[in-house]
Amino acid sequence: MNRTRKGDIDSVIEWRHKLLNSLNKLEARDTQKTGVEEIVHMLDYLQTDTLPIFISCLLETTEAQKPSSKKESVRIIGIAASVLRDGLQGHLGKIIAAISKRLKESDTVLRDQCAETFGLLAKYVSPRMDNNASASSSPLDVYFKPLFALLTEQNKQTQTGAAMCISKIIENSADYVVLNLPHLVTRLLRYSKSPNSLAHASMIHCLASLVDTVGDAIIPHVPSVMTHLMDGLASSDFTARKASVEALELFALKLGSSMMSFKSEVVEILEDLRFDKVKPVRDSVIHCIEIYRNLGMSSPISKRQAYREEPSTTLNPPSTPTSARKNTYKRSMSSGS
Repeated sequence: MNRTRKGDIDSVIEWRHKLLNSLNKLEARDTQKTGVEEIVHMLDYLQTDTLPIFISCLLETTEAQKPSSKKESVRIIGIAASVLRDGLQGHLGKIIAAISKRLKESDTVLRDQCAETFGLLAKYVSPRMDNNASASSSPLDVYFKPLFALLTEQNKQTQTGAAMCISKIIENSADYVVLNLPHLVTRLLRYSKSPNSLAHASMIHCLASLVDTVGDAIIPHVPSVMTHLMDGLASSDFTARKASVEALELFALKLGSSMMSFKSEVVEILEDLRFDKVKPVRDSVIHCIEIYRNLGMSSPISKRQAYREEPSTTLNPPSTPTSARKNTYKRSMSSGS
């Protein structure tokens, strides 16, 4: 081995030792900030031979590692995405698999950070399309595949974390989402309606993220989504009822007069929901009723509409009669939380 090559190897070994020392600082509260700063500083000097080592060390965990250290490691991956961008493409699969695995842990702070990091990855790192992918596949499947798999796990925390990550990916991938919108809507509704779904509220947030991200492009799919949202008002889970109300409000704010055909039915159902047992649900309902009552009025519905043009398309309401929905809701009020 020549001296130059040996010197390069020694340099990489020394660099890895420095990285591990900085990672160890994440374990203690008083050194955590310094450790993060040192690791982030290394991003500016990564080379082709040190990047794989950087990613592997950052993703590696042990049983003894504290949740706060795991959370900071995941956060640094998000920072790395914003700095290195497509430089992480070759490592994306490994990163996604590692972060998805974190979602099986019970720590909610770590779960929240996983969602934020997934959002940053989707925003800054362009996914590569699999050459063997089917016609209905999307480049975003590299992100979605492991997360939708987690939605089949019979664990509410795991499903909630996966749904939160899907929402963040949607919010940061508008162009890709629009291109694959019909398939994604169908997929989200299928998992939301599944009898094995335990994270109803979080799945509804995914649907809300769709309209918030793609706007008018969602119009052809609104009837099927609205049917699901209005069914959600009858859920025995108050978080699902509240999420459904908030999603209904967001659809009205984003799509404006296109929602006129739903106005009467939504207001009628929400009038009963004003007496929900849970105050946060009641508060959301009152605001949502006001939004729908103002649909089609000359005055603006909300300041959130200032950046949006009113679409002219009018949608057909779902086929389930309002009376049936109201009866279902009343039964949920008498038995639900």
